[in-house]
Amino acid sequence: SPVTVLGGITNWSGIAAGEFHSLGLTDAGVLYAWGGGFSDNYVTITPKGELGTDDIIERSSPVTVVGGITNWSSIAAGWQDSLGFTDAGVLYAWGENPSGKLGTNDEISRSSPVTVVGGITNWSSFAVGREHSLAINIE
Repeated sequence: SPVTVLGGITNWSGIAAGEFHSLGLTDAGVLYAWGGGFSDNYVTITPKGELGTDDIIERSSPVTVVGGITNWSSIAAGWQDSLGFTDAGVLYAWGENPSGKLGTNDEISRSSPVTVVGGITNWSSFAVGREHSLAINIE
């Protein structure tokens, strides 16, 4: 049966569900994350920084994504990565980075939000897949 997410947050305006984690956005532009790993008799998946908490610790209730960004406007959660952009159109990515899917011009995983390279600040939409991400700018 449905249960209320812990934390007393009542002004959710957006949600995103990844493979092992969830993101929640408030109407004030604050971004929260929780989850971040899975283990059962067959497989153990350790968090890869997809929560954006500057560590790889699983969280069972919402915690604020680090970086001091308080004007998030859109979010997406992937397999073990997350993307979000601000109301100014700046695109951020964090989490596991195989094949360079975070758009940081390398394959280094990040546990806190970093801007997607290229100097583009007018992103209008984006999507995240298992091993890739896509974004559209409004040029």
